Amino acid sequence: MFEFSHSKKQKGFTLIELLVVISIIGTLSGMVMVAMQDIRAAARDARRRQDLVQIAKAVELYNLDYNRYQILNSGWGSDTGTGCGCGWFSAEGGAYGRSIARALVEDGGKLSTIVKDPTGGTSCSTTAGYAYMLYLRGSGFYVYAKLEKPAAADLATCDANAQCPTNYGMNYAVGHR
Repeated sequence: MFEFSHSKKQKGFTLIELLVVISIIGTLSGMVMVAMQDIRAAARDARRRQDLVQIAKAVELYNLDYNRYQILNSGWGSDTGTGCGCGWFSAEGGAYGRSIARALVEDGGKLSTIVKDPTGGTSCSTTAGYAYMLYLRGSGFYVYAKLEKPAAADLATCDANAQCPTNYGMNYAVGHR
C-alpha cells in the first residue's frame, strides 16, 4: 500500500561543502591582499624615485639662480634664522622653522607644490617611517629616500660619493658631488 522512498533528492550544499568553498575563497583573497601590498609598495617606491629626480632638478635650478646648493633659511636650524638648507626635506616645526620643500616653492618657484613622501612622513627611522632628506656633499648635493622594496640598482646609488645615511635606513640617492 504505502511505499516509503529513502532516496530523496537533496537540494543545496552540505555544511562541509560550504566550509571548503569558504576556506578556498579566504585563501585566494589572502593571496591577493599580499600581492596588492607588494604592488602598493612598488608604486610608492616609483613615486619616490620620481620625486627625488624632481627635487634634484629644483635644487639645480636654485643653484643656477643663487650660485649655491644651500637652500637659505630652510631645513635644520632655520628656527634660529640660520638654517643649513639641509636635513629632512619636508619637516617643519621645532628646529625646522621652514622646510626645504617650502623654500623651493616660495623662493622663485623651483617646485610647483610641496613634495612629500607618498606616506606623508616628514622624518624617518631605520625601523619605521619614510621621508626625503637633502644633504650637501662636497661641492654638490644628494637627495635621499628610503625605498620599501629596493632593487640592486637602487642600492648601487648609495656609493662612496653619495654616502647614504644608513642610520635612517636611506637606500636610494639622486644628486652629484
